[in-house]
Formats: sequence, structure tokens, C-alpha cells
Amino acid sequence: MKPTLPVSRALRTMLVLSLAAGLAMACAETSPTGGGGDGGAVATDTGSTGTDGTATDTGAAGTDTGAAGTDTGGGGGTAKVMTVKELLQAAQAVQGKVKTCPAFANPPALSKVSVKGLVAVTPVYKAGTTLDGLFVQVKGGGAFSGLRLVGDKASKLFEGVTVGTGFDIEGQVVIFYCEVQIQITKLTKSADAAVLPQATTVTLADIGEAGTADSNNSYEAALVTLNDVVISKTEALGTDGKPHGDLWIGKAKGDEGLIVRTNFEFPTTFYTYDKDTKKWTTKLVEGQKLKSISGVLTYSYEHWKLQPLSDAMLVWDSSK
Repeated sequence: MKPTLPVSRALRTMLVLSLAAGLAMACAETSPTGGGGDGGAVATDTGSTGTDGTATDTGAAGTDTGAAGTDTGGGGGTAKVMTVKELLQAAQAVQGKVKTCPAFANPPALSKVSVKGLVAVTPVYKAGTTLDGLFVQVKGGGAFSGLRLVGDKASKLFEGVTVGTGFDIEGQVVIFYCEVQIQITKLTKSADAAVLPQATTVTLADIGEAGTADSNNSYEAALVTLNDVVISKTEALGTDGKPHGDLWIGKAKGDEGLIVRTNFEFPTTFYTYDKDTKKWTTKLVEGQKLKSISGVLTYSYEHWKLQPLSDAMLVWDSSK
């Protein structure tokens, strides 16, 4: 990753080489199943234990090492103020959602950006050995509303941030295996009262296997809700052909509409993992109806995936 700050050529080279080595480590398998697949993003999602792969902390060249709201990274010029829509569209134009993605890409035009009016959608979660993670969106949600943020744990950038906290950020856009995220260098909390994030209702024609690239891209990292779907397959196998605690939902049994992803950083129990037997188990059955299911839309290992944040986001239909 190229540092966002003006440094000597020698130091810049050292930082780039150091970060590149860290990014290469992200390809190492840390899943309890030992299988390949859902690798996640730079230094994010180590909590998605067994969801097909790894997310090793890469560090952050030139990132903020001060308190929230202060930028100790030094200089570097004025951050470019962008809306979430502008940022996502610019990043997605650099690296579209394709089956083979580079480990990382750092668009030069997005090396120092500022986004205002964000609301925390999730609690802060462990994103890597030295990084915290957070999903956010603009107030009201909708298409082009969501972002995944990562920040250096030692800098305590996310300190005091809870669901509904409002703030502005500065940082660098990183595209890791086709997923857009912001490595933040500064976070400034809003004085406004907390605003609970709102989910946007979508359909399987908007997101997932049947959704177009443009439609899926527009809901990346957004909080969305699907109504009237079923557990179509209780196992969604990874790219290694092994189970990793994910399942398919669809319009009917057997329909591969959208993968629902387990992430143990969030309190969901629809899948469990036994470390002794190294097996995944679920009490869900194929054909089981859901009145609604909500979560954050993510992308990894060739598929869009819905990541519920709690069991409450799965609302069951008990009607016969």
C-alpha cells in the first residue's frame, strides 16, 4: 500500500515493501476447517472463523496513531471530500467484481478521502491482530450507503463508537480481493444524537446470484432486508468444496439465490463450529421459511454474501 503522506523515497519504499509482505500473509489459511474460500478483506473479519479463509492484519503505512478526531499521520495535503456513492463508484470502476481479483489495489486518486455524515451499523469488532473493524452507512441507508472501515487498534480511533454513533472520517481507499474498504486515519464524532441505522428492503433480483453487477455493487456494505425467502440449502460450500458455516437462501428449496454468512464476531447461532471434531452443525432445515432476514452485504470468493449481525435479524415464518 503506498503511504498517503509525503515521505522520503527510501522510507516510502520501505513502507510499501513492508505492507506488501503483510498483505501477502493474508493469503495464509486460518480457518478452523483448514479450507480455502471466503478470505474477507485486508485485516478484517478474523471473526468470521471458518468462513472460507483468512484476514490477516497487514498494518497500515502512514495511518493515524493518535486519538479519535486527531490526525497524527502528518501532512499529505487536504483530503478529497466525497459522498459514499462517489467513493464506491470510483473504487468499483478501478476493480470490478470479477472472479479473479488482485490481492489489493490502492487507487491513487483515492489515497486521501473524507466522508461525512456516517452512522455506525455494527459494534466495533476485531478485524485483525492490530486492527479494529466497523460497518457504517449514511443516515437512512439505501443504495450506495454502506462502507467497511478498518483502523489501527493502538490508535483507538473507534473508541466510544457504538451502533448509531455519528461521525466523519478521513482515510485511504483499499480494494482487497474486490472488496472496498477505508483504512481510516481520522475519525471525528458528531455532536448530534445517535441515529439507529435503517435497513433497506431489497429482493433477490437486486442482490445475490441473480442481481446485476451494478445492482450488487450499489448495495456493497449496506444494511439490507429480504422478505419471504426460505433456507434453500443448509450448506454453501467454499471454493475448496468444504463447508464453512454458510448457507443458501432463495425463493424455494434448492434455489441458490444468496449466501448467508456466519461471522462469530457477531452474535449469531444459526451455525456452530466444534473445534474438537472440526465440524459445522446447524439446526436449520431446507425449506424453512423466513418472514425476513437482514444483514450487511459483503463480497468474497466470487460471491455476494449476506452477513446477519444477530439472531434477531432472522425472523421466522411459523405459518404452515
